[in-house]
Amino acid sequence: MDASLFERAMIENPPKRRGRPPGSKNKKSPSEPTERETPSDAPLNPLHLFRAGSKLSDGEAQTLRPLLIEAFTGYTDYADDTLSRTNRKGAEAHIWSTMDDGEIATIVDTILSGGRKSAQIAFVAREMVRTYRLVKVGLILVPRFLATMQFYAENGLGLYVGVPTSNV
Repeated sequence: MDASLFERAMIENPPKRRGRPPGSKNKKSPSEPTERETPSDAPLNPLHLFRAGSKLSDGEAQTLRPLLIEAFTGYTDYADDTLSRTNRKGAEAHIWSTMDDGEIATIVDTILSGGRKSAQIAFVAREMVRTYRLVKVGLILVPRFLATMQFYAENGLGLYVGVPTSNV
């Protein structure tokens, strides 16, 4: 199983060590921060959390485009489905799935353009396609797990071997 996003970020960007490096002749006390350890005033770039791989080639972008359109379309449908299933009033949501093909193509082309320039955005594009199948499997299984829990909540849990005890 793949490492979590946080674990991958920590492996690729480990936290800076406190104190003196092993074998250092520096006589500073370990509690005194060095210049390297002083927090930076630079703004946080959230893309540093994504694994840096390679930028998208033109060929890979062309291959990913239809897959990314399918995934993005699915994600918009799933977003509305999730909103519809989780609001208190049971209202039917029609927010994200109202995007037309042209709007989705504009978003996908923007992601792919960014992926040609940035390895992190390329990673996002690849992961959107890869995780789409996992999301589809989750949407098949999760409602059934929830229905199973609801069934037990309404009917109780009992372990019977053979005939239920009420009929004996």
